[in-house]
Amino acid sequence: MLTALKAFDFDCFTWIEHLDLSSGNIKSIKPLSFHGLLFLRNLTLYQNKIRHVSGRTWSGLHSLKVLDLGFNFIESINFALWIAIPKLEELYLDHNAISVVGSRAFHSLQNLRVLHLHHNDIKTLDISVLTPDHSHQTLSLTLSQNQVQYEHKICKAVVIGVRKSKHVEWDEKERVRPGLASLGLLWRPAPVCVKGHQRSCSAGKK
Repeated sequence: MLTALKAFDFDCFTWIEHLDLSSGNIKSIKPLSFHGLLFLRNLTLYQNKIRHVSGRTWSGLHSLKVLDLGFNFIESINFALWIAIPKLEELYLDHNAISVVGSRAFHSLQNLRVLHLHHNDIKTLDISVLTPDHSHQTLSLTLSQNQVQYEHKICKAVVIGVRKSKHVEWDEKERVRPGLASLGLLWRPAPVCVKGHQRSCSAGKK
């Protein structure tokens, strides 16, 4: 069974647009593993055993629009991870072990419209993780099943960014500072199956 991806593993498949490596045993991805996949638009690494990725992991994926890293063991994310894939529109990081979201973590993703962070270990979230450009577009952001606590200024900024999202709903089970309930800032889990993006509805947390 495949457990690691090495540099240039897919350089003979430069024409492909979709690559599904889900539900496997991949533990590590070396830099330049996907180099040469110039036309790849959808990369699915859902439900593996990945703990670490770097910015060089995505080197060469200039056309990538959808990246699914859900149901893995990733612990932290930062700005440098996404510099190589600025055209990304959908990013799935749900059901990982993320506890650290670095400052300006998604600033390089100015086209981002779907961001799933639910079912992680996130306890604090600063609005600086989102680029200012996100406040002028529709962004579907899911954060449920974390322990996130927000500050007032952060809440107002996030509301601007997701005000058109269908996933923005009040959920009394989430934690929030007193006095902020009227802002309706808490997100219910989005469906695991997303239209136009195939995922198993029955997959469970590993």
